[in-house]
Amino acid sequence: MLLALAGAAAGLLIAELGVRALLRLAPDEIPRASEIHIDAWVLTFAGLAATASGMLSGLLPALAASKADPQEGLKSSDRSISSGAGSYSARTTLVIAEIALALVLMIGAGLMIESFRRVSAVNPGFDPQGLVTMRLALSPTRYDSVERQNAFYKQVLDRLRALPGLSAVGAIDGLPFSDGGFDNAFRIDGRPEPPAGHPLKADIRRIDPGYFQAMGIDLVQGRAFRETDRTGAPPVVIVSQSMARKYWPGESAIGKRLTIQFGPPEGIHAEIVGVASDVCPAMDARPGEYIYIHYPQGRFVAQMDLVLRPGALSHSAGRSALSRAVRAAVASLDPEQPVYRIQTMQEMLRVTLATRRFEMLLLGLFGAFTACLAAIGLYGVLSYSVEARTKEIGIRTALGAHHRQVLAMVLVDALKLTFIGWGAGVIGAFGLTRLLSSLLFGVEPTDPSTFLVISLLLVAVALTASYLPARASIP
Repeated sequence: MLLALAGAAAGLLIAELGVRALLRLAPDEIPRASEIHIDAWVLTFAGLAATASGMLSGLLPALAASKADPQEGLKSSDRSISSGAGSYSARTTLVIAEIALALVLMIGAGLMIESFRRVSAVNPGFDPQGLVTMRLALSPTRYDSVERQNAFYKQVLDRLRALPGLSAVGAIDGLPFSDGGFDNAFRIDGRPEPPAGHPLKADIRRIDPGYFQAMGIDLVQGRAFRETDRTGAPPVVIVSQSMARKYWPGESAIGKRLTIQFGPPEGIHAEIVGVASDVCPAMDARPGEYIYIHYPQGRFVAQMDLVLRPGALSHSAGRSALSRAVRAAVASLDPEQPVYRIQTMQEMLRVTLATRRFEMLLLGLFGAFTACLAAIGLYGVLSYSVEARTKEIGIRTALGAHHRQVLAMVLVDALKLTFIGWGAGVIGAFGLTRLLSSLLFGVEPTDPSTFLVISLLLVAVALTASYLPARASIP
C-alpha cells in the first residue's frame, strides 16, 4: 500500500507538470482549455485507484501464499519457474496487455502523424505568402440598403488600391478556412429538376473583381468580373474547376446558364463567364464547388473580408503599418466603421493546423508512454525469468551450450511475449482506429504502411528492453 500511495503521489506531481506543459502547447481554439487542472475529483480518483491497485497487487500474492504447503516450501530453497508459476503467469499477462495497448496507441499516433503530414502538404489553391486580411461588418442601421452597402465597399476598395505598396486588393464575403459564404441550392437551366429533397448545392461566395488576383487564384477559362457587371446588368457568375468538371464533363462551362435559388422568389438567373482554379475550403477538405458572384449582383452583403497583397518592396513595412493605413482609409469614409480580425493568411493556415498538431502530440505522448511501460514490464518479466532459471542456464552452459545459445533462448522468450501482444494489438487496432476516421485525412484507418512501421518499431523497443536481462543471463 505504501508503494502504491507513493506512486500515486509521484504520478500526480508528474501529471501536474504535464498538464501545465500541455496547456502551453494547446491552441486557443480548444474551448475552456485554461480551466483544465488537477482538482479534488482528480485527487479522489487517484487515491482510490492507488488504494485499489495496492490492495489487489498485495492481496493476490497473499492469498496464493496462504494456500501454499509449508512442508513443500521447506523441501526446496531454490526458486524456480514452477514455484512462482502463478505470479509469473500474471506478470506475462500484464506485459502482453501492455504491449497490445502500446501498439494500438502507437498505431493511432502514427496514423495522426501521417494524416498531419498529408494535410500540411495540401495545396490550398491560392498563394498565402504575404497576404494580409481584415474584416468589415457594416452596421444595419447606417447601411440599410444594398445600394448603400455596395457604394461603401466600392469606395473602400478604391481608397485601398490607391495606397502605395500594394500590388493587389480584393474582397470576399467569406475567406477560405474561415466562416462566411453559404451553401445554396441551384439548378442548371435546360436540365431536369433534381429529385425532391436532393437539390444541387454549391458554396456561394460574393467577391469583387480584384479578389482572384489578390489571392493568386488562376482564371483557367473565360473572363474575370468587370465593373460593368453591376446591379441591373445581366447576372454573371464564375464557377470553380471542380464544379465545371462535375456538371459539364468533357465540355466547356462557359456560356452555360444556371439559377441560384436565393434573393428574389424566382432566384438569380446567371450566365457562367469564367472558370477559376480550385480552392480548398479547409486544409483537410477536398476542393470545394464554388459559385462566385460579383458582390453588387449578390444582393445583401453585410460583411466583407479584405485581402491585401503587398508589393515586392513593401513586405518590410509590416502588418501594423498596413493595418493603420487601412483603418485610416476606412475612417476617412466612416469614422464609426471598425476594421477587425486583422491577420495574415499564413497565420490563418497555422491556426487551422494547430488543433490537428495538438491531437497528434497527445496521442503520440500516450503511445510513447505506454511503449515505455511495456518495455519496463518486459524487462522485469525477463529479469525474473533469468533469475529463476539460473540453475537451468548453468546446467546448459556446463553441458556445452554456447553463450549465443543462452542469449537466443532468453530473446526467444521475449519475442514470444512480444508477438502475442502484437497479435492482440493488431486485432484491437483494426477495430479501434476506425474511431479516428473523422480525424484522418488522406490515410485509411487500416493503412498497411503505418501498421508495418509501428509494428517494427515496437519489436525494436521490445528487443532493446530484452537485451539487458538476456545479456545478464550469460555466466
